[in-house]
Amino acid sequence: MAIRGPGFSVLRSRGLVLVGLTAIVSGVSTFVNFWAVQGTNSDAFVAMRNGLVAILLVPGVLVAAGARESIRPKDWLRLAAIGLVGGAIPFILFFSFIGAYTSNNHLGDLLVFLAFGFLGYLMIKCGWPRAPLVLGFVLGRIAENNFYISTIRYGPSWALRPLVLVLIALTVIVLFFPFMRFKGRKLPAGDVS
Repeated sequence: MAIRGPGFSVLRSRGLVLVGLTAIVSGVSTFVNFWAVQGTNSDAFVAMRNGLVAILLVPGVLVAAGARESIRPKDWLRLAAIGLVGGAIPFILFFSFIGAYTSNNHLGDLLVFLAFGFLGYLMIKCGWPRAPLVLGFVLGRIAENNFYISTIRYGPSWALRPLVLVLIALTVIVLFFPFMRFKGRKLPAGDVS
């Protein structure tokens, strides 16, 4: 969706200013928050942070307010969305990376974080559900521990007990039911599969 009209160049220049200011504020906020973690006085920290944000935002708001007449309200909403996304996404990513790294203080955790982020993105693009993957990760460890305990306690003969055989049969039926259901059905004349 392209923006056209007499206020387009003003909107574009003001939009770039707002996006730039959002990125600067996000970076300064991250830097100032680093100082706060070092143990400074919390009152001085809050005053300094609020002052820096005001110093960075007030000129941008004044510049953008000068173009108020030439920018439609719908375009102001678009600018606000750009500012929100431009500020929120780096903020969330920064703390996600920090959380992934500080769990074990190991760089490999960041690589796993990126790999699973890419896997989630790929699953969204391919239309695959993500809940079974998460469920498998959560329940996989529990199932593996119980499998190990059963094998140690009863040996391999635990798999031949009647209840276990019924559960295995139900699992196989549920897994192959979609294939069995469509196997006997004929396709209409126009479909090629």
